[in-house]
Amino acid sequence: MRIFLYFIILTITSFAWAETSFDKAIDSLNEHELIKVDSLAVTAIENDATAAGSWGDPRLSVAAVNYPQDSLAHDESMMTGVQLGIMQTISLSGKYDKLNDSVLEKSLAAKSDQLQTRRNLLKKLWELAIVQEKLRSEKAILNENYKWLDTNLKVSKKLYTNGKIPQQAVLDIKLEKVNWRSKLQKKTTP
Repeated sequence: MRIFLYFIILTITSFAWAETSFDKAIDSLNEHELIKVDSLAVTAIENDATAAGSWGDPRLSVAAVNYPQDSLAHDESMMTGVQLGIMQTISLSGKYDKLNDSVLEKSLAAKSDQLQTRRNLLKKLWELAIVQEKLRSEKAILNENYKWLDTNLKVSKKLYTNGKIPQQAVLDIKLEKVNWRSKLQKKTTP
């Protein structure tokens, strides 16, 4: 489940960070497939509630009564005739109302699941935004330190050529610059 949520968050963030601001990314969560599927599930359950609480369609019946066996003459017997009837299921116990209420409660549970899914996606989006901002600030600090080391190296080389500092100091700054460059590359490559 956790891998699935990370995949979803990466899907959301790939378009959200590239094209929109964070607020628009939050708004776009409503258009995410998981939220749409949950919304459709809620609608389906609400429709099931209507069907569960329904008394059903009335039924029409037609019957031929007391026709003679030899012919279909309707005037041979006084009891011969056509019988018409309409039947309807009527709930005297409130059974269908209770069925309707129970399925509506199920739809409320599905709505809660939908809200929880949205909250989880929003939480993951915030976590990702925080990590991204942290990486961005760390990269800015590393860039600034790297530029400072670069400037310090230039100054140190001039001081070394004038004989004011030993060669070891220049080599230490070069080594430190290489270390900072590798730290910077680690922050920029995933």
